Amino acid sequence: MDFSFNINFILMVFVHIGVCNSLITKGEFQYSIKNILNEPKFFLTVTLDVEYPGNVLHYMEAVCDTYQEFTNFSMTYFPKSMHFNGSYYVSAINGVEEVPGETYWELIEHTSGKQMQVGASHYKPRAGDHVAWNLTSLSAYQAQS
Repeated sequence: MDFSFNINFILMVFVHIGVCNSLITKGEFQYSIKNILNEPKFFLTVTLDVEYPGNVLHYMEAVCDTYQEFTNFSMTYFPKSMHFNGSYYVSAINGVEEVPGETYWELIEHTSGKQMQVGASHYKPRAGDHVAWNLTSLSAYQAQS
């Protein structure tokens, strides 16, 4: 029996686990939802522990399961294709739906107000982040562009 293969395989697994664990940023981040456009208006913030390198959808589910102020969210999945990685699109939060052509739920870095460069499926919060879903007016977005 060749133990060198088994030992090399085990070492490779340990190195891989160590590398994966080093990518996890321990600490806390803030998660907010903000709607100042349509009724019912709200601005809610919670502080969450970064548990593992999960996407923001995982944390959205956890917040809805834990805090009664965060009631629900709705999304649509757009499947993978040759030119697209596949992603979820958030269309409603706390019962407030986007109005096509007028408003949409925008994932932003709350402190700067800048739109995230990736969507909900691909954004992974890190310690110190303050991420927010903001109901945004399409006309206000177009005026900034």
